[in-house]
Amino acid sequence: LLRGVFHQTVSRKVALG
Repeated sequence: LLRGVFHQTVSRKVALG
């Protein structure tokens, strides 16, 4: 679960650039 949340956060951060 933590991995999923962490990955999602990173994905959003990358999307924001």
